[in-house]
Amino acid sequence: MDTGAECRIHAAEFLAHAKREPEREAHLISMAKSWLRLAINAEQIQALKRGEPDRDKPRDAARGLLAELKSKNATITSRPKLPPLVMANKPRAPVAVLSLAKRIAVIECFNSNGLHKRNGCWCGSPEGKHISGVTVADLARDGMFSVVTNRLHGSARLTERGQWFAGTLIEAANEVQVRE
Repeated sequence: MDTGAECRIHAAEFLAHAKREPEREAHLISMAKSWLRLAINAEQIQALKRGEPDRDKPRDAARGLLAELKSKNATITSRPKLPPLVMANKPRAPVAVLSLAKRIAVIECFNSNGLHKRNGCWCGSPEGKHISGVTVADLARDGMFSVVTNRLHGSARLTERGQWFAGTLIEAANEVQVRE
């Protein structure tokens, strides 16, 4: 898993591509926002591990890129939501019960701020991994996804339980990266 700094670098790369490719600008800006959300979450997890109570530090780190997004007249539909400090005391989600396919689906949904059903398969972004409909249905039954379908089209979002699992997966990936 990427650190907050690496995530901000990815966001800056997507913004640079958006300037060069106006026909894909909206999609690339959306991807930059996703990387910024991931950076904020990763930095907040690291701050909690270090015992820092300052919740605004990760937000300040990404403020410059968010300002650039605003200067491009991009509409920011939602502000990054920081989990409450109570999560520091919250037990870790039992991610061992998730298969690899389910873990990938939860992370893809988190990174893309949701999944969309296109041409019979679920994906977060056009370049993202394709997720099986069975996996999405299983995660919805497990209470991790909220799914809305209309025959050919559909969307899936993480529920509070799904966000808990995604946070645990990100935290675990950061711990593995720190050890290496």
